Amino acid sequence: MSTTNTDLLGRALTPQEQRLADLYEELKGLLREPGDLPPCALANLRGALASVAVTVADLGIVYEHLIDYGC
Repeated sequence: MSTTNTDLLGRALTPQEQRLADLYEELKGLLREPGDLPPCALANLRGALASVAVTVADLGIVYEHLIDYGC
């Protein structure tokens, strides 16, 4: 799922880091898709994405602004 297998410094991701990167991309994908999710589900997905974004940024896996996802 994730398009990267290295961190921002070019080091290979561990299996757990790769899973985090994949989770991050999956959450972004859910928020990008038009669908029938109720507002409460969308709000909780945004909260989950924000939390995972902090984790992947702290680990140097991904860094980007999440304004496009409402976070």
